[in-house]
This record gives sequence, structure tokens and C-alpha cells, in this order.
Amino acid sequence: MFPVGFLGMTAWGIAGSVAVGALLGWTTTHAVAWLRTHHAQALGLEGFCSRGLIELPYGAAQLLYTFRFLAVFAAGVAVRYAELRASGERSLIAAIGAVDPKDFEATAAHPEKAHAYMAESVLGFTIELKRIAEMAAMTIVGNVLSTLAVLLITW
Repeated sequence: MFPVGFLGMTAWGIAGSVAVGALLGWTTTHAVAWLRTHHAQALGLEGFCSRGLIELPYGAAQLLYTFRFLAVFAAGVAVRYAELRASGERSLIAAIGAVDPKDFEATAAHPEKAHAYMAESVLGFTIELKRIAEMAAMTIVGNVLSTLAVLLITW
């Protein structure tokens, strides 16, 4: 590698991560929506899609020596941007409308609702992941503090 300095590497890190994240987020969103609306495929896989939208930009950014968190953030923004363009200025709930619990595949494959349904499902799965991470962190902190109780009391 040739010497580019701190500013050059920082500029590359920011620009590269935003480009990688936006490209992968946009591509994934449109590919899943196309599979759902044209071939009735990729239905019910929102958890895997959400996890993939975290791991794919993270790995690509790591390979390109860019900022990984920023790439994942840009991918999330690209998903929301694609959803907003497809559903207009309506909220996710208004864009999806009433969902029949026995036939949610029809809503997920509907051409006007596919983007909003995917964004809502991925958002819900991400909230579940956040709650699991919070529980794991609190369990770890509790275990560490329980081993230090004797030291804290005798101090």
C-alpha cells in the first residue's frame, strides 16, 4: 500500500463504508422484494434477512478496510429509504394495512406492501435482538457483581 496518511484513510473509511452499506442494503431490499412479488419466494425469512443485513455489510467493510459500524448503519438507512420510496410518505402500519394472520404471505408478496412488510418485520426482529443483548449484558454484569460482593462489603 502507498502512504496516504490519516486523513486519506479516514476519508476512505467513511466514503467506502457508506457506499458499501448503501449498495448492499439497497440491493438486498430490492432483491427480496422482487423475489416476494414476482416468485412468492423469501417469505417468512425476515430474521435471516435482518441478520444478513447486519453481517453482509460488516464483512464487506472489513474486507475493504472501512468502518464496519458505519456500513451496517448505511445498510439500515438504505432499507428504510427503499421502503419509504415504495410506500410513499405513509407510515409502515398505514402502508401495510390489515394483515390476515392466517395468510400473511399474501401481504408479504403484495407488490404495494412488500417493502413496508419487510421493513416492519426486520425492525421487529432487530428489536428482539436488542432485548436479547440487553438481557445477556445484564446477566454478565450480575454475575460479575455477585463474585465481587465480598470484596465490596469488606471494603
